[in-house]
Amino acid sequence: MMNKRIIYLLSILTATFAASPCVAIDFREDQIQSISKSIKKGHENDPEVTACSSFSLNKRQVVVYFKRARVVQGFAFHDLDWSVCSVDGAIKKRAGLIKWQINALCSGVIEWPNGKTQFFYYDNCDRM
Repeated sequence: MMNKRIIYLLSILTATFAASPCVAIDFREDQIQSISKSIKKGHENDPEVTACSSFSLNKRQVVVYFKRARVVQGFAFHDLDWSVCSVDGAIKKRAGLIKWQINALCSGVIEWPNGKTQFFYYDNCDRM
């Protein structure tokens, strides 16, 4: 029973990633307004928090992440998104301020000025 469930979940994730194009988010380093580290609320005392001190991204890495990351559906994202460590920021564009977050497991989120949320995943974080 457990093996069938794992195979089912893997097939969903595979189909999601296979169908999800790589969407290049067009922005430059100088448009990044802020970058800050954060810990998920309620997990400040989690043993994994000590590993967060080594997780950070610079502006170039943020640009590379969103150029290479794939858009994923919300249900797939929630299977990939759990990490206490993340880097958050904002990008200034003509349409308004775009809020973003990338966690230590390479899942990301963009909140567009119109309120739409988009989920991302990049499987080669060590190549940023």
